[in-house]
Amino acid sequence: MVKSVLTYLLVFTFLFFGGQWLHEYILDYFQKSISYPLKDIYLFHTIFSMLICVLFLLLSKTQKFKDQLGFIYLSTLLLKIIFFAIIFQNLIFNDLILSTMERVSLLIPVIIFLSFEVLFVSKILKRL
Repeated sequence: MVKSVLTYLLVFTFLFFGGQWLHEYILDYFQKSISYPLKDIYLFHTIFSMLICVLFLLLSKTQKFKDQLGFIYLSTLLLKIIFFAIIFQNLIFNDLILSTMERVSLLIPVIIFLSFEVLFVSKILKRL
């Protein structure tokens, strides 16, 4: 279990630093700018994805929740969306219209972290 938690920590930390650096590098290369801090978006996804994976690892060890893990994962995705909307409400619900580049830059971290999160959760579910 400790090995799995360390793996999650390393992968999500690498995604945070590597993904953010590459994302900002590509934006600089194409001389595009965004009006929000990209680091905060990556940090949110890093922390939340890490928590989800560790939570699933812990819940998979208890007999009570083994049959409900799929439903729990769906609810954690909903919570992730809700917390994202609450934390970044000024960005999402403001009167300013985001450019296409800014909208795409919001979705890229979601896709990256969701992919690895699903990979880790599916490995946990396969072990059951």
